[in-house]
Amino acid sequence: MNIDKYIEISKNRKFDTQGGNSKCHIFDEHVLLNGRYNKKEIDEVIKKTNDAKLLGASISQILEYIIEDELEMYNNGYMLQERANGKPIHKTTSNREINMAKTEEEKNQIKMKNVSGNLEELEVLNNVKQEQYDKFIKDWLNIKKCGLKVDPSKTDNFFYDKDQGFTFIDVDSGENINMLETEESKKTFCNELMVVMINSSLYYSMQMKDNDKKAVEEKVAQFIPKISSSLEKNDISNKMFDEFMNDKYPNISNKYMNDKQKFFIGLSRNVKNKNEINDENITNKQIDISEKEI
Repeated sequence: MNIDKYIEISKNRKFDTQGGNSKCHIFDEHVLLNGRYNKKEIDEVIKKTNDAKLLGASISQILEYIIEDELEMYNNGYMLQERANGKPIHKTTSNREINMAKTEEEKNQIKMKNVSGNLEELEVLNNVKQEQYDKFIKDWLNIKKCGLKVDPSKTDNFFYDKDQGFTFIDVDSGENINMLETEESKKTFCNELMVVMINSSLYYSMQMKDNDKKAVEEKVAQFIPKISSSLEKNDISNKMFDEFMNDKYPNISNKYMNDKQKFFIGLSRNVKNKNEINDENITNKQIDISEKEI
């Protein structure tokens, strides 16, 4: 792999997206970032990302980088990274479309696509498999343990693919934090998680009519029971999470409690049905054995 060839290609094309610190060129399997970077920080991120990957976390890794003057604190440079599968959660319009708009009116029209597409995006989150939510939360906890941080206010740092699940991108080096160490740190983690899963959908719904806003809240409430189940598996109790939701998101909490009851009733029925099938299989095997003995 050679970062130089991607840099040469990027010089003759417009960037695809732009974040706070970098311009991004998207290729089939890689992304090339151009911005001002620090060698020590990049090396730390690479090491800590490798540590998190050893724990099974899905993170976009930095493959190569070049900085024009590594002795400077921050200088112009390039980073070549793995391209994440899927697309950002809650996002229906690319930054490239917005950047290419010539007038403010065009930009506003493009942004409104997010409003109309918001319910569709939430339906995707409703259909996320339970095991994918389980891994998403476990990965995030491991990422923090390894000394990495990800900005929860930017939903384009979180990609989702229906087959591959969630992937974290644009992580930074931070402190090694065990978010399960205290009750307060658990609440902090719940807050960061809900900033990602809820706040963006509510932000886009601000421009909707009241009936549409209610529809958004109902959609959000439908996938929260899966998150609650995943948190419980990671030592964050349902009781704590319910209290958090009631305090921070009371409207959604009321709907969520109803959906939660339905969710766990459905879950218990599935378990019951599986047990009945297993009992039936055991009985059939006993009959087969008895017939052979006869």
